Amino acid sequence: MRSNTACALAHGAIYLETREPDLTALGDSVTYTSPSHGAGAKYEFTIGKIPVTLNAMAAEKLAGHLQGFSGFVQQLPDPEPLRSDALQRISRAQCVLGIIMEPEWNDELWQPIGRLVEANGGLVFTFNSIYLADGTVLVGPMRD
Repeated sequence: MRSNTACALAHGAIYLETREPDLTALGDSVTYTSPSHGAGAKYEFTIGKIPVTLNAMAAEKLAGHLQGFSGFVQQLPDPEPLRSDALQRISRAQCVLGIIMEPEWNDELWQPIGRLVEANGGLVFTFNSIYLADGTVLVGPMRD
C-alpha cells in the first residue's frame, strides 16, 4: 500500500463481492468488539493496537452508491482498459464497508485488509484511488 498523504485518521471503503463478508481473513491479530453481521452492521476490532471500525452500508443505499462510484471512475484520466477493469469489479460488489482507523494507512494495517479483500473478492478505495488486494493501484491519482 503506497500513500503519499499523511493523515491522523484514515478513511476509505472496502467493496466486496459477498453479501456477508468472511472477516476471519483479517487474521489472528484481530480482536472483535462488535461481532454483529448484515447491512448496517458495525465491526470494531484492533489490528495490533490500532483501532479499526468497519461500517456496512445499508442494502437500500448500495445501488445508488455503486452508480455514483462508477461515474467517478469513468471520469478518471486512467487508460480505458484499467477503468473498464475497475468498473467490472465495482459491478460485482454486494457489500460496502466504510473503514475508519487511526493512524494513517501503513503496511501493518494493509496486510489484514488486503487478506479480507482477497478472501471475499473486491477492492479498496482510499486516497481517491482503487487498490487491489495486493496493494496495487488499479486506477486513480495514486497510480504511477
